[in-house]
Amino acid sequence: MIDGNLGFRWMKVKNSRLHFAAIELDVQKNNLKNEIVENYLINGYDNNSEGIKIWKLGLLKGLEFALSKSSDFWTITIKSLEAPVLDSNPTIIGYTALLAFSEKAKITVDSNDLDKVENFVYDSWKGNNAEKIPNFFKLIFE
Repeated sequence: MIDGNLGFRWMKVKNSRLHFAAIELDVQKNNLKNEIVENYLINGYDNNSEGIKIWKLGLLKGLEFALSKSSDFWTITIKSLEAPVLDSNPTIIGYTALLAFSEKAKITVDSNDLDKVENFVYDSWKGNNAEKIPNFFKLIFE
């Protein structure tokens, strides 16, 4: 759901584990190509540590999947990301970005596909999947 002050927030509890991230995107149609502009802070900080880099990659993977569901071209500017370390990982962040873009751009993702992706997100806490990059097309952790 989009909140004008907080951007888009996704939060669910599954298997007694909280899954949460919030993201603010600016989404505009583009006549030439898809473009993702990374101009944002993570939890209020400009942080490029190794752990944060995989969060950024997860976010990009979610947006790439969402863009594949549109016949239009878009410019997406990532404005902020809030993701508590204990409740978030690259897959949760990517899924939140996917949902945020889909809602803002008014793109419909097939509900069966969305259910499969959401179940994939819940598996992101199993084993060491939280340290891997999600592939939302193949539903695997890389």
